Amino acid sequence: MPSSHLDCARLSALVYKEWDHVTAGIEVLYSEDKKIIAFAGTNMKQPQDIMRDLRIFPLWSPKLGLCPAGFLKASRRLGYVVLDHIADNDLESVTLTGHSLGGACALITAALIQRETGDGEKIDQIVTFGAPRVGKLKVLTRPISQYRFQKDIMTSFPPFMGRPSKLLPLGKRKTKGNWIKDHAILNYIKALRAQPRPPIKKGE
Repeated sequence: MPSSHLDCARLSALVYKEWDHVTAGIEVLYSEDKKIIAFAGTNMKQPQDIMRDLRIFPLWSPKLGLCPAGFLKASRRLGYVVLDHIADNDLESVTLTGHSLGGACALITAALIQRETGDGEKIDQIVTFGAPRVGKLKVLTRPISQYRFQKDIMTSFPPFMGRPSKLLPLGKRKTKGNWIKDHAILNYIKALRAQPRPPIKKGE
């Protein structure tokens, strides 16, 4: 059964505070059941993160298309981490998630895994929160949920890049919002928590 998006949001918040290891300057955290992998977003105290965010010039990657160069470089190394985690824990597949930069890396990492293995089934789904644009990622066929809270400005950058899927709005539809404050991961958690739960079917 796919992991809930609220669980993904909570893990995407927790990875800013604790993590299992760091790869390519990205903190990585696994859920307790090992089925969700969260990548941390930008840490403003880490120059490496800031420099990666600034490297948004497009770089062509076969079967993916144009991607922000800094995100693509980090995701190449993260792909090996994901595949090793799946093998080491005898899993069939995992969910990739992340907030901001972490969400961008989750998307590109999933696309790279599908391209290199030819097996999209290793990724259950990709769930992102306030992630920047990463390009169309043509090869990626797994379920994607890209959330945007109100006026979160990060989802609009870089403006010349496409997206692999449409944005899913959270929060109030008609609001002036705050471009910067709306980016906080806690907003996404609160909004998902407030959503009505689907009815439980008989037998579940």
